[in-house]
Amino acid sequence: MSYYDTSFTVEGRSNTPLKIGLTPNITTEETFTVHSIERHWLARSVIGTRQKINSLNLKNYFYERKFQLGFWPGIGTKSALKGQQENKISFNVFGGYAAQVDAFELGGLFNIVQKHVRSVQIGGLFNVVGGTVNGVQIGGLNNYVAGDVTALQIGGLANINKSNTTGLQISGLYNQTQLFNGLQIGGLVNQTRNINGGMQVAGLVNYTGQFKKGVQLSGIANIARQVNKGAQVGGLVNYTPKINGFQLGFLNLADTLNGVSIGPFNYSRNGKHSLSLSVQENQQVNIAYKSGSYKLYNIVQVGWLNSNIPGGHYLFGYGLGSEWKLKGKLKMATELINLHYTPTDHFDTDYSNLFFSRY
Repeated sequence: MSYYDTSFTVEGRSNTPLKIGLTPNITTEETFTVHSIERHWLARSVIGTRQKINSLNLKNYFYERKFQLGFWPGIGTKSALKGQQENKISFNVFGGYAAQVDAFELGGLFNIVQKHVRSVQIGGLFNVVGGTVNGVQIGGLNNYVAGDVTALQIGGLANINKSNTTGLQISGLYNQTQLFNGLQIGGLVNQTRNINGGMQVAGLVNYTGQFKKGVQLSGIANIARQVNKGAQVGGLVNYTPKINGFQLGFLNLADTLNGVSIGPFNYSRNGKHSLSLSVQENQQVNIAYKSGSYKLYNIVQVGWLNSNIPGGHYLFGYGLGSEWKLKGKLKMATELINLHYTPTDHFDTDYSNLFFSRY
């Protein structure tokens, strides 16, 4: 709802009382969300007090320009109300401050935009946007967007989106967003509240809340509160309370697993996890740890063989197995294990000495 003033001119020569009737004229304006981008640390540092006051007082006033050239916030063409200027094409020698960009913006150091950016925005170091971004956004160090992003977004160090992201997000170190659809690549860490569909690739860690559909791939760890349909592939650890899909890593942890997990150590509350001791007719003693799902579980086995040399042989290996119920408590399992034997007096590194056991 907007309010407008009405003015009257009354001549002072008459003292006759006047009755003036006013009829309210109420109009409904288009709703929009206002993000106070001036609170961002970069905006606080480079935007002058006068410009900030103008932006606050004239938050509903904007004017269009096809082209603008600026040197610094407040210095350039039409510099008095830079923050209220909606530009088609914008060039900022060092840095700029505008209301919105509809075609192209290039900043030597930084770009600060109150509302949306469409098409292409390139900042030598920083891009700070208070609204949405559609198109391509490239920042030498950091991109910060308060609204939704539908774009190719590349940040030399980090991309921080406070709302939802659709597209391709690439950073040298860190990516952050809320709801994500697409491909997210972070040199170190990706952090997302929820993923509808897509893929996370990180050098160290991927973290998300609910992962509806897709793949997490990381050098060290993948963490998700829930994976509805997808896969976690981690160099060291995969963790989620509930997963429908596939886990591959050194340590796989899940409370409820509907699928398979492959790795030396796996745990799921509803899966298989057992420690067994067995002796074979050739005087071989085996200790095996079996973990994973019943459809496909992992076997880590060590043991000792009383062979024809003094001290015998140590053995170790890894394998896979599958178990299914026949009737009642009657079960059947098939297992394939790759074992390596080495004398007890020295460690044999000749891995051509492999033996396959089938059960």
